Amino acid sequence: MTQKLIGYLSIACIVFTASCSKSENSPIYTPPPTVNDTVPSTTAGNAILNLTDEQQVIDGFGGSTAWNGALSDAQADALFGNSDNSQMGLSICRLRIDPNKYWDQEKSNAQKANARGAKVFASPWSPPVTMKTNNNVVQGALDPTKYADYALYLKSFGDYIKNAGVTLTAISIQNEPDWKPDYESCSWTGEEIAKFAKENAPAVGYPLMIGESLNFNPTMADPTLNDEAACANVSYIGGHLYGRDPFKYTNAIDKGKKIWMTEHYYDNANNNISVALSVAKEINACMNLNMNAYVWWWVLPLNGSICNLINENKAMTKNGCALAQYSKWVRPGFKRVYITPEPYTGICMSAYKNGNKTVIVIVNSCVVAIKQPITIQNGTITAFTPYETTATKNVAALSKIAVNNGTFSVNLKGQSITTLVSE
Repeated sequence: MTQKLIGYLSIACIVFTASCSKSENSPIYTPPPTVNDTVPSTTAGNAILNLTDEQQVIDGFGGSTAWNGALSDAQADALFGNSDNSQMGLSICRLRIDPNKYWDQEKSNAQKANARGAKVFASPWSPPVTMKTNNNVVQGALDPTKYADYALYLKSFGDYIKNAGVTLTAISIQNEPDWKPDYESCSWTGEEIAKFAKENAPAVGYPLMIGESLNFNPTMADPTLNDEAACANVSYIGGHLYGRDPFKYTNAIDKGKKIWMTEHYYDNANNNISVALSVAKEINACMNLNMNAYVWWWVLPLNGSICNLINENKAMTKNGCALAQYSKWVRPGFKRVYITPEPYTGICMSAYKNGNKTVIVIVNSCVVAIKQPITIQNGTITAFTPYETTATKNVAALSKIAVNNGTFSVNLKGQSITTLVSE
């Protein structure tokens, strides 16, 4: 596990960040000094919002139900509903393809998520043992003589979900093909993935996702992207961020592929805002680096996990709030537009637009409050409604902010995540 504490970046700002490994995700937490975190003591540099500088389309934000059992209606409402500020508004659900075809619970989850407006995609952790080199769901590899059978197996899962009324947005070839844990898994090389994509992908019958590397290693997808025939059969490039910072995957972008961050988490045992800030900053980085979707790991508390998005009472955790600050208002089909990404040390932001609706998400990692001025270019907005998560508030609506002659300022509380939604 890599942990780091970034200290004083300016006299007014302390920033806490952490990276995590697959097995341990507990960012360093040091209580901040006692400061005034509500009244701005500093004004940040002016940020520019350019409403005509459009970037990638956003496919959504989501989480995984793998091994979570069948969601109750109340849990599905809390996760995928979006009727009030107690619901997360997730727009993507990631299913697990059980190698023994125990698919009923994930079928139910697909139906409930989709009924609330979410896309659904699926990942296998292991092929059936009869298709593997070691006759075991743990480690091993796909038997090279079974590629055609495996394609039909993936199709059978997609058809099973489709017969329940939900068409999968994508099917992944393999979860973390470059990781050899002591649970369900299967090793692939990038060249093997390219061979499958080239020769067997059409038989899957659903849009194909490849990659899903443990640490978003391009060597898992580049051989496919660099083979014209294989590349043509793939729609999505997935990847995880265990031990790696987000990056701009130029090869995938240049080939016109959708890039989804499909799994990561930060443990947050004490529901600390500092950890939630790390989540929000990571999402912000993924979006500013032209990814199309961000998908969290487990949505529910399972086997003592402390990375869940909602708790036993269906209330959002701080990590859940961080994700909800994006998912509730940056809906599928929005396009990212340019905004100054880091106008001040400790502040990062991203902006999105769909028609006349504009959304800005701002993360203030400073322990002090900051006044952030913003100038709007190439468009007219009259007012924004802010929604805020802090140590004491969870996705709370605040008073409207008027825009005068294309400019406005927002007061960002210390250690806060603020979403501005245009009127």
